[in-house]
Amino acid sequence: MAAQANYAGYARLLLATGPSARKGMENEGGAPAQHLAGHLGLDQVATVDPGVLRTMKAKGVTDFDCDLWIDGQGRTVRFEQRMDVQGVPVVNKVFFGEFGPVETFAAPTGG
Repeated sequence: MAAQANYAGYARLLLATGPSARKGMENEGGAPAQHLAGHLGLDQVATVDPGVLRTMKAKGVTDFDCDLWIDGQGRTVRFEQRMDVQGVPVVNKVFFGEFGPVETFAAPTGG
């Protein structure tokens, strides 16, 4: 089973690149979302997505462009990566929607 990507980590990386990462509000999936975008190097990805880092390195990727859209509740609603993999342009797109209610769990008891 593949690990879930750390989208909040990608958002932090993009914001750390400076004010130019903030592309403004856009309509995404019928709701307003903050669009973040920037260029990330693999050294940056190591801190948030080590599994992807290993895969990218193995395929000769050194850096990539990344876009992320975050809704008013702080949830990632869209994520895109653009990179060259062994000389071939590749685009990964992920869309999220139909979020259910927040689930709550009781703390485990000793036993």
